[in-house]
Amino acid sequence: MEKIKTKSKFDDYVNSVGWTFAKTYALKCPHYYRHIKAIPDQEKPLLIAAAQFIRDFGFKGYYFTRPDRYYISGQYYYWTMFHYEDPGREISIINRAEVEEYVLIERRWKWKGSFSIPVLKALK
Repeated sequence: MEKIKTKSKFDDYVNSVGWTFAKTYALKCPHYYRHIKAIPDQEKPLLIAAAQFIRDFGFKGYYFTRPDRYYISGQYYYWTMFHYEDPGREISIINRAEVEEYVLIERRWKWKGSFSIPVLKALK
């Protein structure tokens, strides 16, 4: 199984792939994602390795009351999810959001409610 053990390798992966804007969350939690079902088979081990990196090296935080592990790198923060239809609850999604769009208060992410230029472009 592929492993990502350094920030450099993590950054190489997340900066080398395209991200999909989560349109359904545009007005309440703007972010981007990579879903394991929507990527080439050869990339899947890297997505899983990057998700494990977030779990291993991230910090505990909350989105409302849901606890998760978050990892900040550059202008983004990252978190992982399993797909609600996955009975095995395997990590299958990596999300990322722009740090400048959120504030972390008592380990809880809060959207500032303002759109950045990249978010506005993605809404079009």
